Amino acid sequence: MAEPSLIAKGTRVSFWCTFEIDLENDQGAISTFEQFTKLAEDFEAKLLATHTFNFVPGTSSTPLRRVVQDFNKLKQYTIYGNTCTVKNIEYEMQGPCIPDDAVVLGSSNMGFELDSIDITSYSWSFANQNATLVMIFTDDCVPLVQAIGGTLNGAPVDTTYVFTQYSNTIADRSIFDIPANCP
Repeated sequence: MAEPSLIAKGTRVSFWCTFEIDLENDQGAISTFEQFTKLAEDFEAKLLATHTFNFVPGTSSTPLRRVVQDFNKLKQYTIYGNTCTVKNIEYEMQGPCIPDDAVVLGSSNMGFELDSIDITSYSWSFANQNATLVMIFTDDCVPLVQAIGGTLNGAPVDTTYVFTQYSNTIADRSIFDIPANCP
């Protein structure tokens, strides 16, 4: 399918999934906060990690949870503060580029006239599970949007990610660290 770029061959890191949540307490007051997630993927080491933060406008961000997937051991570690849970992963790590069996959904552009970028959308079965992955890439294989729908590891999934602040290096590899208290 698409030739992998140098960006996609080894590691990548980006931020995605910023959204706003309004919660109403028992007195009717509404608290607004946002969440964002940092994603790091190391395809050579077969590691994927996410670190999700809560952000309340006017304050700094607060770590919420970190998830590390070690595809060498087929284990997923979910870390909430000092608590760690482990579960098996039932699929292999997805590669950094578009698989040969992907279906081209179409090409277009994003942005405004002269400042737009060319994009192509693809769809394929995710990790041989009952899930479909749709991704939008730039012409040099940089991911912009990812949507997953179906069943993954036996649980329903319907998630969309928008990638921002994309980089081809992982400056802080501690995102992959597994705490000693993980079983």
